[in-house]
Amino acid sequence: MSRRFSFNTFEQPTLEVELRGGKTVHLEIPTVSAVERLRDALPSLRKRITAENIGDLRRFYELLAELMSFNTEGVTVTAEELEKTYHITLDAMVLFFADYMAFIDEVRASKN
Repeated sequence: MSRRFSFNTFEQPTLEVELRGGKTVHLEIPTVSAVERLRDALPSLRKRITAENIGDLRRFYELLAELMSFNTEGVTVTAEELEKTYHITLDAMVLFFADYMAFIDEVRASKN
């Protein structure tokens, strides 16, 4: 008996994200290390950004770009695009990251 599994036909769960300007990407579950970085960053994300911790804001944009680049369209999203083209603010990132973690938790719960 022979069995076959193809990653090409396996349908990954996705989260549809609409960016300003009408661009839409369908995000897939990222690597474990990306999810761990997001979980580690969440406490800092809730702090107020000041001149002393402005580097954290740059890290948040980079993390968001990495997560947004895990999409079915194969589009690479950069931190600079998120900030300057799509005008993603810190408040928007906080809301997105919370929703994104809920998506990941839903997918994880559905597999059990």
